[in-house]
Amino acid sequence: MSAASGPRTRLLIVDDEVSIRFGLKAFFTAQRYEVACAADVEEAQALLRNEHFTIVLVDLRLSGRNGDSGGFDVIDFAREHSPNTRIVVLTASIGVDVEKRAYDLGADYFVVKPKPLGELAQILKEILAAS
Repeated sequence: MSAASGPRTRLLIVDDEVSIRFGLKAFFTAQRYEVACAADVEEAQALLRNEHFTIVLVDLRLSGRNGDSGGFDVIDFAREHSPNTRIVVLTASIGVDVEKRAYDLGADYFVVKPKPLGELAQILKEILAAS
């Protein structure tokens, strides 16, 4: 199922930067995704606990009490509570150890910021086609 036909794909964007959440939400809403946003781990967990998302797009560095590990906590929680949800890490935190940890926790794809929105949309389409 693609975002362009049939029921809308549900996307959760988790990023502590307002401008990134706003831009991603506007772009993916225009691409016919149904988009929800969370600014921190607790908000993301509440949404994942109560709603189903097809894809979670998560930054690794989130402000708040979880700090730099916040995104990892979201990956772990999403994988535990919604095993069929695809998880895409979109982060400026790079390094083999960081990427390995994300995959070990259950991330499906690791994308380094900045990434053109068209390329990010293509990655999501490929994930949906493979599901």
